[in-house]
Amino acid sequence: MFCPNCKNQIAPGTSICPTCGANIEQIVQPVTPAVSAEQPVAPVQTNHPVQSQPEITSPVGENSNTTIESSAPVAPVPVAETPVTEQPVAPAPAVEAPVVETPVAQPAAPVISIQRPIEKSSKNGIKWVIIIIVALVVIALIVFGVSKLFNKPEQNTPQELPTSEPINNVEPINDANVPSSDAFLMYVEDVFSITGRGTIVTGRIKRGTVSLDDNVQIVGLDNKVVDSVVTGIEVFRKQLDTASEGENVGLLLRGVSRDQVERGQVISKPNSIGSYKKIDAQIDTLTSEAGGRHTPFYSGYNPQVYIGTANISGVVTLPAGVETVNPGDSLTVTIELEKSVALEIGTEIAIREGGRTVAKGKITKIY
Repeated sequence: MFCPNCKNQIAPGTSICPTCGANIEQIVQPVTPAVSAEQPVAPVQTNHPVQSQPEITSPVGENSNTTIESSAPVAPVPVAETPVTEQPVAPAPAVEAPVVETPVAQPAAPVISIQRPIEKSSKNGIKWVIIIIVALVVIALIVFGVSKLFNKPEQNTPQELPTSEPINNVEPINDANVPSSDAFLMYVEDVFSITGRGTIVTGRIKRGTVSLDDNVQIVGLDNKVVDSVVTGIEVFRKQLDTASEGENVGLLLRGVSRDQVERGQVISKPNSIGSYKKIDAQIDTLTSEAGGRHTPFYSGYNPQVYIGTANISGVVTLPAGVETVNPGDSLTVTIELEKSVALEIGTEIAIREGGRTVAKGKITKIY
């Protein structure tokens, strides 16, 4: 509560301000002057508090002798109440308890001196483990080498060889149907003619080796067998004296014209392979998921047969008792080729139709 005169804060229920001595009740309820009965008194509103005059005594009070005589009733005068704004009382400051700072434990010097030896000991332990592992590996290698050295297989001496038939009397097999493991064979992929030098055939050597001045034959595709001599070997623009299995080479042939050799024929060691038109092959047909046919085929099926670099049309004949071949079946069929091709037992073939592989297999018999 505040005093309307001096605006100082006073205790609630106080009638006289202890600071300025003003009568709080007189200021709040001003004295109503005498009003005649003939003229009504208009209500008066004041915005300023009436300051008390110490020399004038209030006419309103219990001890006042002043009387107001009026024949007409006196209209009540509204008293403007000064709004008393109660300022929030600031809360008493909280008494903070003294904060006792706990000293942070600092690592003591002995702890550091203890941890360092532990780290060093762990590193030393890892080093020793690595050294032991390496030593064990070295020892194992040494033991393995020594065991190999002392456990060599004993070589057969001439006395231990079978004597049922002299070795000198054994003759090599010269059957063209059975492939030889060392007979030179190369499928012709492309042919070039160089003026002044001769004809060059390129391809990949399937087996064996070839050297300069070796005699070779050109076989396949209904052409007559042509004999020739290798006068040059080139591998990636390098002139070589010999070439072996797996290398892509170009061979310069002597006395061979461009029309005497073509793609699909073979260059081979003389009399090591023959040319045939009818074969038996063990084939595995591919399913539609693997890229094969969606429907079966029957006897008289006429696909393209790929043998080496040769692409020959052929007629498939199914074995007796088999009417259809479904995708995914495996069986032996007879194939009659349109042209004779250089073949041997075990040669891989592929049966294709419309740009997709229908079946794969190997030759089992040659007619």
